[in-house]
Amino acid sequence: MSQYYIGRQPVFDADLQQYAYELLFRSGEKNAAGVLDDTHATSSVMVNAFIEIGLENLVGRHFALLNMPYEFLVRPDLIAFPPNQVILEILETVTIDDALLDGVRRLSDYGYTFALDDFVYTPEWEPLIDIAKLIKIDVTQLSREELRDHMQMFKERGKLTLAERVETQDEFDELKNLQFDYYQGYFFAKPRVISGKRLPSNKMGLVQMLAKINEPNVDMDELSELVSSDVSLGVKAMKFVNSPISGLRSPVDTVQQAVVYLGLDNLKSWITLLALARVDDKPGALINLALTRAKFCQYLAALDTTVSQQAAFTVGLFSLLDCMLDSSIEVALEPMNLTPEIKAALLENEGRLGAILEQVRAFERHAQRQASRPTELPAQAANCDLGELHLAAMRWADEAMAIQQAA
Repeated sequence: MSQYYIGRQPVFDADLQQYAYELLFRSGEKNAAGVLDDTHATSSVMVNAFIEIGLENLVGRHFALLNMPYEFLVRPDLIAFPPNQVILEILETVTIDDALLDGVRRLSDYGYTFALDDFVYTPEWEPLIDIAKLIKIDVTQLSREELRDHMQMFKERGKLTLAERVETQDEFDELKNLQFDYYQGYFFAKPRVISGKRLPSNKMGLVQMLAKINEPNVDMDELSELVSSDVSLGVKAMKFVNSPISGLRSPVDTVQQAVVYLGLDNLKSWITLLALARVDDKPGALINLALTRAKFCQYLAALDTTVSQQAAFTVGLFSLLDCMLDSSIEVALEPMNLTPEIKAALLENEGRLGAILEQVRAFERHAQRQASRPTELPAQAANCDLGELHLAAMRWADEAMAIQQAA
């Protein structure tokens, strides 16, 4: 049977909220483009993304960034997919002539959004700058002074900017000071090769473990066997459970004892946290954000006796599962037998759990507005200091990360 491959690399905003995936040509499992012909590469990506795999399975509700060579831009009829969830990247190698400008303008009239890829300013790009919404800048190709000049120009013109090839924490911090809107690069995640509707193979074992841990009816014996079968996970679990932040008054030696002292739901949360922390190709900032969000959700749930704190913690932790697994949230959750309330919160922002998650996301974005459905929030939340709760959640996440790294 033929195999279908496509590369996918996530794009984040300054708060590490996922914005989009760039879809890249891949001819096999090897994570390299090997592009000999831009037109062939784009054709392959479009067939695989929209027909063989399905855009919903690749990007979920995020945007898809697609490279567009000259041949596609001068022939708008070749672009047969709807414009609502895609951003067309105009490659830096295109010839800017009347045919290209006419094609881009027609596509813009049809509702398509454009980005300029690997952009370095020259006057001939002016007509395309006017049309484009997003400017992608390879930060390795410009000096910091040139970057500042580019950023000033694009901010004055109301353009969104994306920093490409961000590879270190220091670079990320420096680029944030320049106020880029979005970020992409190896610091966040390398491109992943996707085949068919499956998650990347290196994440399947993790998904299966998370699915088992979070089965509503998993019992102590099953959980104990699962943890005991993984020596590394078992050692880390005991260190976590015996750490000060678990709240136990005396140390325990077995998973069974931990269940007795902590309760099954709390232990499931701890082991889920540990499992996700083993995703070693993600920046620590992303894991830390997931932990902070989980604890923040739990704190808000504690204000409302009708909401399970453990469920709120799980919703917060899994709300970044798509970023951690390089998958859409729908595909990541598919094998998991989570409760309907948790799935509704994660997939549709529904119910009280969804309202709590929405409030937390709004706070993270420093929004000056309430969540869109404030009546579903705990009434006490209006009278509490969300800033203090967030700081407490951050401190807890920092401690959890320190313990995990030392275990």
